[in-house]
Amino acid sequence: MKKPCRNFLTILQIASSIIIIVLLVSCGQQQEGSKFDFSEEMPDEQADSLTVFAYNDSVLEYKLSAFHLDKYYKNQMTIADTVFVETYNADETVRSSLYCDKAEVDDARNILTGTGNVIISSENGILKTSHIIWDRNTDSVLAKGGVTVIRDNNILRGEELRTDINLSDIEMIKVSAEGKLDEVDIDW
Repeated sequence: MKKPCRNFLTILQIASSIIIIVLLVSCGQQQEGSKFDFSEEMPDEQADSLTVFAYNDSVLEYKLSAFHLDKYYKNQMTIADTVFVETYNADETVRSSLYCDKAEVDDARNILTGTGNVIISSENGILKTSHIIWDRNTDSVLAKGGVTVIRDNNILRGEELRTDINLSDIEMIKVSAEGKLDEVDIDW
């Protein structure tokens, strides 16, 4: 009689051990293999390799191209990777262009935040930085975290910059410069 009871307990112990091992291994694999945090909100729209044309009446305002785009209706946010934006004059000539590795657009406030290898170019020069905030309502641009402005053969570097998308009027903090200026060009 003792044999069947011992066999039953041994089988029960082995089965329990196997179940515990399987549960531990499967939970560990699930955590390692899961790359998406299910607590995050899924985008309402996704697109790859896209180009968007924005018009005001029949006048082209800007063209946006992106490698990947996620749009969230509830938060009124658009997040895009590898972004190129061209803004246009009324005669549809290019006014300025903006490139960044990533862009987040607050659609409700019409503000674009660009990060990573940000380059803005216009007939007034080139701005290079790692982070900008572009208020598209006022066309004002704020760049932080080190900026470089190139005009003709002159290079200005600074900590922070305020300008417009055309790089017309530039205000910069902690400036250093390379190049040659005439006294006439300096506005003290």
